[in-house]
Amino acid sequence: SSWPRPPPSPPPPPPGPRVRGFPRPGEGPRPYVAVLIGSLLRSPQSTLVLLGRLFGDSQVRYKVFVYTSPLVKTEACYQAAGLLTEYVGAELRFATREEVLEEEAFQEAVGAGHMRQWFKLWRAYQMMEAFERSDGIQFDLVLKARSDIEFKQPFDLTDFPELMVARVLYSSMDMAFFCSRAVARTLLADVTAALLNRSGDERRGFPLD
Repeated sequence: SSWPRPPPSPPPPPPGPRVRGFPRPGEGPRPYVAVLIGSLLRSPQSTLVLLGRLFGDSQVRYKVFVYTSPLVKTEACYQAAGLLTEYVGAELRFATREEVLEEEAFQEAVGAGHMRQWFKLWRAYQMMEAFERSDGIQFDLVLKARSDIEFKQPFDLTDFPELMVARVLYSSMDMAFFCSRAVARTLLADVTAALLNRSGDERRGFPLD
């Protein structure tokens, strides 16, 4: 059977607000976006389908990187993997036994199971870096997402007017965030080491500079 059709492209949005000295979002060269997903948990099919047309502006290029636990041998998991690789064109990597043990040691050190998502996200970030090195390019923006969150519609860059011009982070708790490549480097390049060093002192902020 064929994969579902991507959602239809919405009409072009009106120009967003202008930042002095820069084009409005949706004008000028379109950014190249890396989408990082750490773990495939309870993935609604609608979310996986939306990944095939993630931005309302069809000229925005993006690449999806998914790092997750070893595949559970169920029909739903096989279908999710197929959608990601064949329909979305995502780079999908399953953790090895050694990496699972490393992740478990990380969880024990930080003392919280929910922090494992940051370990997986760090792995997805490393996948992105390897892709950049092999292709000789660098992404402009980084979107961190979760497969268990259902987005109702494609992203519109005019909703994020400062992404390309400032060190800002648009976020919704730990579910998703959107930032420049430089901010993503600050946040994620050494995130596991930073969390290990701050274990027991979680009230400290995580600066962008």
